[in-house]
Amino acid sequence: EVCNPGWLTPARAIIVQLATGMLALGVAASLFLVHFRATLRQGGRVVRWRAWLAAMLRLSGASGMMQAQPQLLLLLTGALGSVEAVGLLRIALRGADVVIAGAMVAQTAAAPRIARLLAEGAQAPLQRLLPRIARVAFSLSLGGLVGFLLAGQWLLATLFGPEFVAAWHALLVLTAAHGIVTLLGPGVMLMNMARREAVTLSGHGISLTVAVALGTVLIPTLGVLGSACARVTGVVAHTTFVRHRARRDLGIDPAVTAGPGLFS
Repeated sequence: EVCNPGWLTPARAIIVQLATGMLALGVAASLFLVHFRATLRQGGRVVRWRAWLAAMLRLSGASGMMQAQPQLLLLLTGALGSVEAVGLLRIALRGADVVIAGAMVAQTAAAPRIARLLAEGAQAPLQRLLPRIARVAFSLSLGGLVGFLLAGQWLLATLFGPEFVAAWHALLVLTAAHGIVTLLGPGVMLMNMARREAVTLSGHGISLTVAVALGTVLIPTLGVLGSACARVTGVVAHTTFVRHRARRDLGIDPAVTAGPGLFS
């Protein structure tokens, strides 16, 4: 028997979600403009609107590609794999996102200090700070990986049902990938704050291309695990590229290995 959804059909649910999203965006934009204008009046600052708009477009493009990559892999998994694999991949992606959220908090908390050091041109203190941030983020990611290794199957069975335990291996692969990314350091944050948004945009383009191409090859044979491997390769390629550009363009290495010791 087909369940009657009532008024809230799938199409109406999407419309409501879009409407609320647009409303939230409008409120946020209005609040930002009020604050931005007040800041300009108080400080007498001059804004180079063309440069600001170009930077915003590059950041928006990078964010769009970052959000699009897992969605494209889900579509590829459904087209080249199975509907069941799509559900497993979605659960694995969400579980890995929980782990990376802790690492992102550690990086975001240090963002004001990174911005200040960049503005002051204090390269030596910045070089000491970034590997320390990477160590904290890596420790959190490592803790998440160990937790999923020991209790991941139990969590999947308890929270989603025994049929979702098959997502465990993909969850471990994706969580391990986040650990590798944290080892390479907060290069994306560094380059964005250094006004090199084009570098992160190029990095996300590389990541998206690698992930989709590899997913097309791996998904038909490996299923959800192939999707996870494609995601891992794309993300690591992106972070490696950004780290290389940070070393070349700024003379700063954000990776853990740039410091005196892994946990010192």
